[in-house]
Amino acid sequence: VFDDVDGAGSRRRHGGRRQDDKEMRSNLGRNHKEHVETPRKNAANAVIALLVLVVSGLVVGIQFFRFEDKANTWLEKQKENQGQLLFTKEILRDFDGSVEGRPIVVCIVGSCYNVSAGARFYSKGMHYACFAGNDGSRAYVTGKFDKEGCIDDLEGLKPGELITVDGWLKFYQNQTKYNYMGKLIGRYYDSTGEETEELKTFHKLVAQARHDEIFMKKLPACNVHLFPGEGTRIWCSSDSGGLERHWIGLPRMEKDEDTGEDRCVCVPPERLNENGFRILPNCTEENQCYQN
Repeated sequence: VFDDVDGAGSRRRHGGRRQDDKEMRSNLGRNHKEHVETPRKNAANAVIALLVLVVSGLVVGIQFFRFEDKANTWLEKQKENQGQLLFTKEILRDFDGSVEGRPIVVCIVGSCYNVSAGARFYSKGMHYACFAGNDGSRAYVTGKFDKEGCIDDLEGLKPGELITVDGWLKFYQNQTKYNYMGKLIGRYYDSTGEETEELKTFHKLVAQARHDEIFMKKLPACNVHLFPGEGTRIWCSSDSGGLERHWIGLPRMEKDEDTGEDRCVCVPPERLNENGFRILPNCTEENQCYQN
């Protein structure tokens, strides 16, 4: 600080120190304000974060209890229907393998099975995922595993294709690792679990197709393979005689109606007792023969 002498000879002090004091007080005020505002901001952020957690928890909780409510409803239905559930398509979608801990459910022609034991086939992203949480009966024949092809509508399928679908239904029925769970309300079962006319028609068409296939007018020929120096093997397969079918049959001899000559044919078990079929000579096994 500098002192000047005015014209009267008295000393006059510069205002520099007063200016410094003023700036210091101003800086202290700002620092105090920032010091107070920082905790306030932190507190506000903490409140916002807490609100986000609470809202997220509510959303998860609502979804959880929504699922639990459905599960309780199914359990009540299970008691009413002597152990089987009646699925709607909406409920069935909850069991598509996308949520860990829930069973994976597959329906075919309206019958539903827990296939969790085969999760490596039916889980999300796996080859048969389209069947999970769905009735994809048609895809068992067409091999179209997309949304458009994995449907329950069997209209327009040929008799042999209907037999194939029925074969897959029996596959699930006979698998001990896939437990039967109930029925899907819709195309094949009504809201009380009773068969619809469409399901009854399906069973009739399958039965007719199997009858026609078994009782065909001309039975398929046997497979015959010659082993040089060893003999001839005669047996039946599902495509022997160039005719693909859903049964194999046993080799038997019969008279050809057209030529009158003996021919080896594959006979389905249902027809073995009919007249005209003879066991091949020198057969060591019922399902195949080795002749010299």
